[in-house]
Amino acid sequence: MPITEKATIRSKCTFSKDRKHKFLLTLEWEEKKPKAVVIMTSPAEANCIVTDLTTSLVIKNLHSLGYGGCDLVNLGSKFHYNKLIVG
Repeated sequence: MPITEKATIRSKCTFSKDRKHKFLLTLEWEEKKPKAVVIMTSPAEANCIVTDLTTSLVIKNLHSLGYGGCDLVNLGSKFHYNKLIVG
């Protein structure tokens, strides 16, 4: 008999009003486990629906370390043609 597992990752993004800056991506998959803060260098394409490779790898590694969620923040927040501009 097959076994079915079900999981949900809740996500929340905080952008500037003009959507040129991404300030925070919050992900949660297990509410009762500890949450990590991951500081990266630049905002990626990931948002509340679409994820990128880096975000997927962060989730995979934090889950295997026993975390239940994370806040992803960046040293710079501005998007510029998929490149970061600091300042």
